[in-house]
Amino acid sequence: MRALDLPAPRDGDWYGVLIDEHDVAGTTMAAVTIRGRRGQRAERRWFDDGGIALAWASTQADARHLPLFDLREPAE
Repeated sequence: MRALDLPAPRDGDWYGVLIDEHDVAGTTMAAVTIRGRRGQRAERRWFDDGGIALAWASTQADARHLPLFDLREPAE
């Protein structure tokens, strides 16, 4: 079995839903990280489709009343 190194979640004192992209084993993946209020731990979910990642992130931001930050590079 091959081990994969996943990037560490983004540090900082922020609250919200964050979408960013990472190269995981030669594949571009979208990571959605949620850091809610009330001392909840951050959670992260991976997607291979950016549209699905955005839809899920939007749903989570709406349901949790959190801001949504899309840090991916704009498509050209």
